[in-house]
Amino acid sequence: MTEDILKQIWKGGSEKENITIDYQKLHEEMKSKLDHMDQQIKARDNREIGASLVGMAAFAYIGYDIPFFWSKIACGLMIGWFLFVIFRLKYQRKNESPDPATSLNDQLDHRKDYLIGQTNMIKSVLWWYILPPVLINALLFFGAGDPDAWDSLFSGMIPDTIIGKIGVMTLVVALNGYIYYLNKKAVKNQLNPLISNIEKTQKDLNTL
Repeated sequence: MTEDILKQIWKGGSEKENITIDYQKLHEEMKSKLDHMDQQIKARDNREIGASLVGMAAFAYIGYDIPFFWSKIACGLMIGWFLFVIFRLKYQRKNESPDPATSLNDQLDHRKDYLIGQTNMIKSVLWWYILPPVLINALLFFGAGDPDAWDSLFSGMIPDTIIGKIGVMTLVVALNGYIYYLNKKAVKNQLNPLISNIEKTQKDLNTL
């Protein structure tokens, strides 16, 4: 066996070893990033679901206790909205984990589609997460009459003047506006870069 042939065999073996190392490195780095994002999404969903369950219990009691018709309707609508939030979050995560038996590229495709679904859900948050509770709260506060006619611990939460009701609704709108800003920021700073990273990783895999 000549020296040139030995060099070619050694060079070929080194290239294969580098490809294996690069493949493993890409897989480990991307898996770490995706696992971290999964933990953040799960933590967010658990917080939202927990808050929804507490909210349902609170509005069920208020709806039972409050004597004003439109405020009762608002409480019922709010409970329905909480149920929808729980359903929406759980539905969006139903296909979060790819089949580990498939190729890395197929797994990345699956995770990319999942993250795109999360992104689209957050982009539409104004219509399904922000506006409904704002409008329902407006019905709750403006549908309530004289708080003195309501002997309850919650009666003090209902303003008895138009100025007071407008003031409370201003706070509600401001809070939901901030929530909207945080969601848009999450898409821009977390989800979109991770989707781009997946696409770059897939491109790198195709060149190995």
